[in-house]
Amino acid sequence: RIEVMKTDSMTGEVVPKATYVVQAVGDIYTLDGTLRASDGEVVATITTDEYGYAVTDELYLGRYDVIEAISPDGFALDTKRHGVTLEYEDQTVPVVTHTLEVIDVPTTLRIAKIDSATGEPMADVSFLVAADEGEFEEVLVTDDEGTVEISYLPRGAYHVTEVETPFGYVSNTQVYPFFIDDQGLIEGSTLYTLEIVNTPIQVEISKRDITTDEELPGAKLAIYKANDEGEKDGDALYEWISTDKPHLIERMECGDYILHEDTAPLGYELAQDIAFTVEETGD
Repeated sequence: RIEVMKTDSMTGEVVPKATYVVQAVGDIYTLDGTLRASDGEVVATITTDEYGYAVTDELYLGRYDVIEAISPDGFALDTKRHGVTLEYEDQTVPVVTHTLEVIDVPTTLRIAKIDSATGEPMADVSFLVAADEGEFEEVLVTDDEGTVEISYLPRGAYHVTEVETPFGYVSNTQVYPFFIDDQGLIEGSTLYTLEIVNTPIQVEISKRDITTDEELPGAKLAIYKANDEGEKDGDALYEWISTDKPHLIERMECGDYILHEDTAPLGYELAQDIAFTVEETGD
């Protein structure tokens, strides 16, 4: 006989409902010369019970391959052929039993969130993983390393969307589909990494001479939040002195703002306040 003990590679817990077939390796004969099983013939089909255990009926002595035919939902198919040889031991052993300990690997999706400008991971970003059909959906949040995983996903079609774009980044409305096939694999892998990037919002402020259109250094500029009346709200969020190059502000939160000139360059009048809006699109 051949016994199978099935466990979860991640938790070590038993795995029920895994179906295995047992195939003869080479022709199997008894001592009287009778052919009992031909090469490749399936001599047994077994399914693990609630304890992760399955056992065949008595088999003739010989060589066999134990192959997983159906993995439980949430697990990838074990494609390895587990070779077993049943050999005569002695007269005290009426039935030779070989115990095979095997594992199933959970089907796992990993989401990796990255800043497109720096390549650095992004923590605390929420994603929704949902089945295309049915009611399954789960919200995941990236950790300090910018990643989050979900395992034991049943077979079928899914999609991932970003729940809320982090402050200072262009809104990511893209839908990321993925599919778990009949072998419990995503794109041929038990662990599939979906890399999602976010682009920082970049605001370029230019102080120019209206006549020459050249950059004017020496102006003291500041940006304030705008209230509902379109007036400056609170303290300045950004302050700088203009140079001969435009000033770049990265990861600016979406919203309404006012650009204010505190001090004009020598020989120039103060410019009027300019109201502007930073959209989720980065515009």
